Amino acid sequence: MPDQVFVMSATGNVGSNVVDMLQLINECSVVVGTRNPDTAEDFEDENTDIRTFDFMDSSTYEPAFDGCDAMFLNIPGQPALAEIVPSILTAAKKSGVKFIAKLGVNGANPNAPFVFAKLHGMIDKAVKESGIEFCTLNPVEFMDNFYNFQGNTIKASGSFYLPQGTAIKSMVSCLDIGEAFAEVLLEPNDHAGKTYSIAGYDYTNSEIATILSIVLQKRISYADVPEESAKEALMKMGAEDWFVTGMMELNALWKKGAMVASNDDLTEILGRYPQTFEQFARENKDKFLA
Repeated sequence: MPDQVFVMSATGNVGSNVVDMLQLINECSVVVGTRNPDTAEDFEDENTDIRTFDFMDSSTYEPAFDGCDAMFLNIPGQPALAEIVPSILTAAKKSGVKFIAKLGVNGANPNAPFVFAKLHGMIDKAVKESGIEFCTLNPVEFMDNFYNFQGNTIKASGSFYLPQGTAIKSMVSCLDIGEAFAEVLLEPNDHAGKTYSIAGYDYTNSEIATILSIVLQKRISYADVPEESAKEALMKMGAEDWFVTGMMELNALWKKGAMVASNDDLTEILGRYPQTFEQFARENKDKFLA
């Protein structure tokens, strides 16, 4: 069991849940890595150290990792960041990090034809070449994305819009992902060298709309929109070209039913069944309401 765990991107959807679960289990000290420490004040705890970590400033790497023997590695899927991963890992190894639990994606390969799979493939390659022991957890679609990306239209019009047809897709809550990472980080000998598919349950968007209607006590509808309309909406939001391309590739895969996975790995790691979307929606009801 590690003495101190570094949590990268600690204020994000997954990272914040990793910190929360490590603090709850309370079997090691935690280092919260964030570009702006002021945004991490909620994590202040006698066993938690908040340190500056900036992907684009290599001078922050070693001070952030100092004294940590395990790391939650979460590199946002951006081309520029994928290229600096080797220098991050070099600093981590020099600082004494002996185990990495990495957030990845299914199908990651540096030669993959899809944007996100290729980026994560490049990161996976760098992790393997670093010589640090590691475990990879590959989640499916985040339930949390429904209030992050569809929340505004759900609040404003009681609808959400996606170019996914009647596709069945696996979903998982960031709460469950965070707990799974905490369990893996605390028992590296049990998980080193393994890759897990992290999934909850399968839903169509129409089923999600029905669940939200019941939980929110108002009618929520799903509209299947043309791919071009979805692409234009992303561009109007100011999304970069590579991100638009990546999201449209994901939407096409969802529509083909290629984003379905078993929840066996997650159930085994957690020692319980994952959250259902209804449980998730009830716990986060206020985030869907105006």
